[in-house]
Amino acid sequence: MEDEALISVLIRAYFSDHPDEEDILRRLPEILAGVRHFVDIVASLGPYSLHASRILRGGRIDAFEADPVRLARLRENCARWSEASGNVMSVHHAAIARTGGKLTFYSTQSNVSGGLFPNPLKHLDEKTRTNVSWTKIEVTAVSLDELYGAWPPPQFIKMDIEGGEGEALQGAVRLLRQRQTRWLIELHAFEGGWSPKQVIDYMRSHRYQADEIAPGRVLFTPIGLPALFKSKFRSVGPRVWHLVAR
Repeated sequence: MEDEALISVLIRAYFSDHPDEEDILRRLPEILAGVRHFVDIVASLGPYSLHASRILRGGRIDAFEADPVRLARLRENCARWSEASGNVMSVHHAAIARTGGKLTFYSTQSNVSGGLFPNPLKHLDEKTRTNVSWTKIEVTAVSLDELYGAWPPPQFIKMDIEGGEGEALQGAVRLLRQRQTRWLIELHAFEGGWSPKQVIDYMRSHRYQADEIAPGRVLFTPIGLPALFKSKFRSVGPRVWHLVAR
C-alpha cells in the first residue's frame, strides 16, 4: 500500500466520527482524571495522544512509534496538538523492549499494525491479509526502566504492541515495583508473544488488579491506589484470554 493511501485509511479509522476503539476513547476523561504524564505505546497516528491532550492540563505526553510511515504523520499531529493544548508532547522513534539497543521490527506496509514478530493474522479477513507484506526494519529499542525507572514515574501507560507485551513488561520491573502507574494494555494471543493469561499473571505478581474495560483491553491498577471504577467494570477472571479475538 502506498504511503499516502495508508495514511488516508488510518485517518478514517482513527479520526472519524466513530473511530476505532470509540468505547474506550469515550471513557478517557474518567480514566485519565488527574493524570499529568501519559505514555502512548504504540501510538500509530496518535488517537490516544490526541484525546489525552484534550484532557491533561499542563501535562506531558510521550508517544512511541516504530513504523516510519506512521511516525512521520504522528510527529506532525503531536506538534499541532501540543501547540493547541499547551501540553508538552514528545514523539519517539523506538520500540519498547526488555533492554535497549537495536532490534528488528516487522512492518506490514499496510493499515495492519506491525510488531516485533510476524504472525498469521488469523483474526483478519483474507482480503486484509493479502495486503500485508511483512518487512524487516531495524529500529532503536528502549526499555521502560531506562526511560522511567527513576522517580517520579508516569501516572498512566497505554500499551498496544501486538503481542510484544511480555518483552516490554520484562523491561519495566523497577517501574512496576514503584506501583504508582496505571496501565491500559490490549491483550493478544499471537504465536511468539505472551498469552493474555501470562500478562495478567505477571501483573498480578507485581500486585496489580486487572479490570477488563472492553473486550481484550485490561486496566491494571496497583493494589493500594484508589480504584477508578469500583464496580463499573468486572474483574478479569482466569478465562479472559478466551475472550481475546487477536
